[in-house]
Amino acid sequence: MKRSYPYLKDPRAIAEIRKHQWIESEKAGREIGFGSAAIDWVSKYGQQWESGHAKIDKNVFIENRKYRRFPLLSSAVLIQAEKTIIIRTLNINPQGILCISKERLDVNSKVILQWSFERDRESGVVFSGTVLRVLACHDKTSEFKLLIQFDEESRRKIESCHYLLQ
Repeated sequence: MKRSYPYLKDPRAIAEIRKHQWIESEKAGREIGFGSAAIDWVSKYGQQWESGHAKIDKNVFIENRKYRRFPLLSSAVLIQAEKTIIIRTLNINPQGILCISKERLDVNSKVILQWSFERDRESGVVFSGTVLRVLACHDKTSEFKLLIQFDEESRRKIESCHYLLQ
């Protein structure tokens, strides 16, 4: 019987199989192997267990998609305290953006990002957020990778710009 649910990759299912192995070993008066216990548990309880846990797994999948990054190779303008910096964007998701800057910014500093896209009828799209991480690029000492987390309003806006997340 082919199963679509990967029980042996789920630590919660493994724990249940191990409990089943212990109970069945006690009943038999001898140690039964994990493989035998797994086959028995899946055939007796697997479908019921899966239906009770599948909803959680789908939510985890949706949560993972929320943090998936999409390539976004373009230029943009970063504004911080009346200073304008040209950046190269690397990837984006509804939570934030990874980009490269020639200037080092302080962690936790507030920034505004502005793009102009051909698909937009407006002059540009503006997002705001906070610098979470700053890393020096190893290949170029004068460039820095910035991870910028969007604020709540920008998250809603980025989710509505579906063409950015393709």
